[in-house]
Amino acid sequence: SLATGINDSGDVVGYHFNGSTFVAYRYVDGAGLTDIAPLAGGTLSYGFGISPTGEVVGQSDSSTGTFAYRAAPGLPALALPNLPGGVNGSACGVNAAGQIVANSISSTNRQRPYRIEADGSVTQIIPFDGVGGAGSACAIDASGRVGGQLTNGATFRAFTFVSGGPVNVDTFPESTQSKTESL
Repeated sequence: SLATGINDSGDVVGYHFNGSTFVAYRYVDGAGLTDIAPLAGGTLSYGFGISPTGEVVGQSDSSTGTFAYRAAPGLPALALPNLPGGVNGSACGVNAAGQIVANSISSTNRQRPYRIEADGSVTQIIPFDGVGGAGSACAIDASGRVGGQLTNGATFRAFTFVSGGPVNVDTFPESTQSKTESL
């Protein structure tokens, strides 16, 4: 098994191999371990992030593709949207407001990060070099600021994003790659 996240209450998220497939889990002190079943028609699930309220986010396959999901305590996983025209979503960060940071393969066949708002709408994060660029993100703070890495030509640059465009936080003159892992 692998623990991939922990919240301020000590609740843990991760995934384990059950003998035939990978299954996401949530661990809560006193209540113990709970598996998070795959989406309908799916065979596997991974848990990557956990909110202060115990909501888990991750990735699962289903009968219609691979999607990011969210699973509130005691409830089944619910599929989240991919980027418009995108596939293979995966969520890895969630805040108390219910905003989620996710990644998916875009319509240009490049991995790109995006934020799913609490109302379910998608806010795209466009790489520094435009829609043909690539990136990834897993960091999200309480105010919804996202952090990760985006392409800027041939290099990846660390960024933060609130709205509008991303902010390049990589000011190291010799850097050829950087990434914001935590906010």
